Amino acid sequence: MTLSRAFTLIELLVVIAIIAILAAMLLPALAKAKQKAQGIQCMNDSGQMVKAWLMYSLDFQEKFPPNPNGTGAVDNLNQPSWVLGWLSWDANNTFNTNLYALVYDPDSVLGPYCAKNPGIYRCPSDNYTCAEGSQQLVRVRSRSMNGFIEGGAYSTSMSGDSTWYPGWHCYNKSSDMVIPSPVNLFVFVDEHADSINDGWLITTVGATQSMSPGVWTDLPASYHNCAGSFSFADGHAAMHKWRSGATCQPVRKFYGNGSWHDNNPVDFLWMIHHCSAPLVGAIQYND
Repeated sequence: MTLSRAFTLIELLVVIAIIAILAAMLLPALAKAKQKAQGIQCMNDSGQMVKAWLMYSLDFQEKFPPNPNGTGAVDNLNQPSWVLGWLSWDANNTFNTNLYALVYDPDSVLGPYCAKNPGIYRCPSDNYTCAEGSQQLVRVRSRSMNGFIEGGAYSTSMSGDSTWYPGWHCYNKSSDMVIPSPVNLFVFVDEHADSINDGWLITTVGATQSMSPGVWTDLPASYHNCAGSFSFADGHAAMHKWRSGATCQPVRKFYGNGSWHDNNPVDFLWMIHHCSAPLVGAIQYND
């Protein structure tokens, strides 16, 4: 009598249990590896965008591309902007998925300097979808520009005084970047999905660089393990780790601007130190 060799039921269950244990050990590691890869890609894309911004300035006598807020970025009425469009969670908002307005429209002036590559405008970890007809699609953009980098967008810009926060610097050309220095002045930032709309992120400031507003008007994103992607005016990109848990808000798909409060000033102050400076009595921070 010949006996066939095979697993017993107990042996099979042991093998399955071992596979399940190995999977449980490996899956978190794979998820962390994917998250790390997305962070690297995000910084690379953000770095490409700020280099495009610098190339634009070289072609226009050191002047930066216009960065208007609000309806200026929606209608434009032949007013150029670094990017067109107003993102929202509204169903069938064509700007949510409109690649033409993002990089091909002649009034979206940064498009040609980005090689008309729409992929670098969106963080790879920003996979939140919106309704477009019968489909759920990711929106085309995660990045916004520092609202103090006005690029001559307003009639008041060329005075060097911020249109929105008089007494604070705005930046229209390369020679304006003194405080903060280019290595410390952020240009592009990933904006939280419930905050992003136009191409402009404003940091709320007070009378001095040490005053915390206590509320986010526009909230930076925290897609990378409670860290956000930034690119700076000297051309480098970096990931900044937020130190207050209240900055790392979940995405709820609602219009949340002005609703995020935090008594911890640490992240507010970091943003203030890297967005602009008072016209009088400014301190150069390197934090």
